[in-house]
Formats: sequence, structure tokens, C-alpha cells
Amino acid sequence: MAGEGYGVLAGASTVTYPSISDVFGNETDSIVASLRSQLSDYAAATVKVSNGHMKQEDLERLYQLQFDLIVKDKVPIAEILFHPGGGNAVSSEFWGLLPFARGNIHISSNDPTAPAAINPNYFMFEWDGKSQAGIAKYIRKILRSAPLNKLIAKETKPGLSEIPATAADEKWVEWLKANCKLNPFLASMVSLT
Repeated sequence: MAGEGYGVLAGASTVTYPSISDVFGNETDSIVASLRSQLSDYAAATVKVSNGHMKQEDLERLYQLQFDLIVKDKVPIAEILFHPGGGNAVSSEFWGLLPFARGNIHISSNDPTAPAAINPNYFMFEWDGKSQAGIAKYIRKILRSAPLNKLIAKETKPGLSEIPATAADEKWVEWLKANCKLNPFLASMVSLT
């Protein structure tokens, strides 16, 4: 995401690590209830895409632990970087830290130099898209709130013409799938089974 300032925007890059309640505010309780109700379904779907390499009951326990980290322990669900451009531009990069999607990796050939078949399963579950959309909306809110709204004249990417202020999560997810750069350096970014 990016914005254009009223004047020169300079300084150091900053990072923030918001929790679920930071990102979703008053919607947190309903999102938590929805997520809780889907954990067993997430486990069953993961067993299916992993060709049975993991047991559903094991995944349910793992998902419950992850849920507890997000909800009870309030660990960050995102990493957001803000970069002043030195001119009148500012940009932000972000990624969810605790997706429930589980990817897989398989040997694709007897040839040891052949690349592996990798499927990260990004956006596999409702939470994965909802959290990414929520993070994007959270960034938009930050840039439109004091004191930053005195520095940022307008959002340039995606911009209100592409993603209106009242856009549904589905619109955000569509834009994110087409435009985002996922950052898989964290162990939890792409959990492989």
C-alpha cells in the first residue's frame, strides 16, 4: 500500500506488530467466534490436501494452540513496515504472521537437481483472506487517523477508486491476490505438512 504526502516524508522506516484486536477492533469477537467454529473444518481440509500425511486430531490440537496464541495470548497477527519515501511518498508492506493454511512440498523427480513441487496454499481458508484484508484496512485506518492524516494527502495504492472505503473483504482479497508480495521468511508463514 502507498500514499502521497502533503510535503516531504523523510525519516526511518518503522515496524508495528498488531494483535487481532488491534486489527479488527469491534469486530474481534465475531471474527474469533467464526474462526473457533471452523478449526475442525480447517483440520479436515488440511488432511485432504496433505494426502493424509497428518492426522485430523493432531491438526485440531495444533490449530487450537495457534488459535489460543492469537486470541488468548494476543500474539501479533501481522508485521507491518512503513517506509517514508524521502519525497512526498510513503509505502507500507505487510503480511500475516499466523495463517491457518498449510502447504506441502514434494519431490518431483528422481533427478536431485529438479525443483521440488511446492504448493504453499496461500489463502486456503477464510481466516487467511480475512486477516490479510483486515490488516490492509487497518493500515488504511492508521494513515487516515491523526497525526498521520496531517502528513498523508491521499492513498495511491490501491487507492479509494480501486478499493472503496466500504469495500467488502472479498474485494480486498481479490486485490491482494493480484498485488501482494508474500514474505515467507517466517517459519509460520507457510506451514508445510
